Amino acid sequence: PGIADPGAVLDDAIAPGRLEFADFGGLTFAQVEALTGQQIVTTGMIDAQPASDPPPDAFRRPDTDEPFATILDGSQVMAATAVEDDFNGGWRIEVRFSPEAGETLAAFTRANIGMALAIVLNGEVLSAPTIQSEVGTEVVITGTFTADEARALAAQLRGGMLPLPLIFESITIIGAPATDAAAGG
Repeated sequence: PGIADPGAVLDDAIAPGRLEFADFGGLTFAQVEALTGQQIVTTGMIDAQPASDPPPDAFRRPDTDEPFATILDGSQVMAATAVEDDFNGGWRIEVRFSPEAGETLAAFTRANIGMALAIVLNGEVLSAPTIQSEVGTEVVITGTFTADEARALAAQLRGGMLPLPLIFESITIIGAPATDAAAGG
């Protein structure tokens, strides 16, 4: 009840999420902050089969107007957990990648210490932590996360582990309860 387009809700529910880690190297802190929460265009989005059409107002690299380079995708995340950080206070996210992804990540982070690596879900920049050191299969994401924010980000990272579409075998649309229908006229 109250949903104008049940088909659109169904389309959103069955579309698999696309989690990516994109290169934000060369951007200033202000540019990284401005892009957090925004839609961007990534090479993974363009190379996907079928290719995704980015929103027309999605951002590209400000220095080249090219898509942001996808370094890894969510299928390479093996585990992600929100953990209370007793040493620094607050929360952190511990992420484990596949061995192959660990090699890619080690080479990338070694060459990009001090730069940002964006965590992107369906084209939206969720977070863009600064690379502090070379990392491989085991990664710790720190920041000013609340418990809820850390748990949400960990869940979004885990959601990228199984990029499988949902297939519905039957759909039932339930109308308004009888009391609501009677009150409406």
